[in-house]
Amino acid sequence: MSDRIEEGAVVLPGSDSVAPPTAGASDGSVEGGGEGLWEVEKVKGKCLLVGDSLVRFADRGFSCGYKQKRMCACLPGARVEDINKMVNRVVGDEEVVVVQIGTNNLRRDCQSVLRSRFRELICRLKSTRAKIAICGILPRFDGRVAGSTIRGHNRWLELECEGEGVKFVDLSSFWGRRDLYRKDGLHLHNEGATVLGRLISSGVEGFLN
Repeated sequence: MSDRIEEGAVVLPGSDSVAPPTAGASDGSVEGGGEGLWEVEKVKGKCLLVGDSLVRFADRGFSCGYKQKRMCACLPGARVEDINKMVNRVVGDEEVVVVQIGTNNLRRDCQSVLRSRFRELICRLKSTRAKIAICGILPRFDGRVAGSTIRGHNRWLELECEGEGVKFVDLSSFWGRRDLYRKDGLHLHNEGATVLGRLISSGVEGFLN
């Protein structure tokens, strides 16, 4: 995952394939971030996981056993503000929407700006009919963002979600798990993505039963 926008994609439920985006205008463009476009259609299902490239192939753990009820939408290069702009286009008839986002904001936004973006995201998501879950930002092992910065943000986000009546999915078990990442220390390899999917699935289980 880089600070540049990558070409968008949608990960289909229970699938190892990544479909390229449909050509056309997108209101998910990112300021100063290249030419990538996303076109994500609303999907009908029980639960939707949407996020940046870190959720690529997370459906292996998230949708396992629930292929007809869970969808996973991957938007490589996305930042919090992009999901904000796309809420009404992405969220369809889901009962639960889970968002894993924020890694691409860490090097660009100061603390106050990032918090403001998350507050807006939570507000927009709450305006839908879905139950909402927000994941903590995953650790980075590329040496570009201090671990204390991520931990501090996640502590704030957990309290913010609690105050807003939104489920917070704790991903702190990824700390110290460099083995789940690719050589770049930023992206998850296949096993890491599966572990992420399972962890998120476990975190929202109460919503789905």
